Amino acid sequence: MFVNDVWQALPGLPEGVAYAHFRTDRVAACGAKIGRWLDANAPPGAVIATNTGGSIPFYARRLEAIDMLGLTDATIARSNRAVGTGYVGHEARNSDYVLSRRPDYVLLCFSCNTTGPCLPSDRDLMADRRFTEGYQRHSVQHQGLTFHYYAPKQPGSKTPGRSPGRAPARTKARAVP
Repeated sequence: MFVNDVWQALPGLPEGVAYAHFRTDRVAACGAKIGRWLDANAPPGAVIATNTGGSIPFYARRLEAIDMLGLTDATIARSNRAVGTGYVGHEARNSDYVLSRRPDYVLLCFSCNTTGPCLPSDRDLMADRRFTEGYQRHSVQHQGLTFHYYAPKQPGSKTPGRSPGRAPARTKARAVP
């Protein structure tokens, strides 16, 4: 109940609105399920690239995450990209950087029940031959939802069912000043 009390203290919110949204955030709920699946099925240290940079990495604790929107990734946040035409906080992107990190799992859009690119970060990846030729789409049904991820086609990734490969670059997420 404390969360509801704090949110209700914000001026201008109708009674119960903030807490109801907090409880029904479908992206966060789906991200929790996907994160748990990745935590259980991906090898420790695997690298995931996702637009859902909160719930998926929170639950996929053994994995390293690239936040493709730059909220927790200073390189992407500081990328010099045009903004002002899409959803606030969803326009930053840097596909060169994402692909240079060689992620083992790439989740597009908002991850749950979506099949294609919906954000600028997704569209940039889908326009890059390194991604379209080097990654293959996989589908998973888990706990009542379907999600899709892309994994490298080449041996050497740590994706389940593939031979072990390189160790991922180790970087810590940090807040952007």
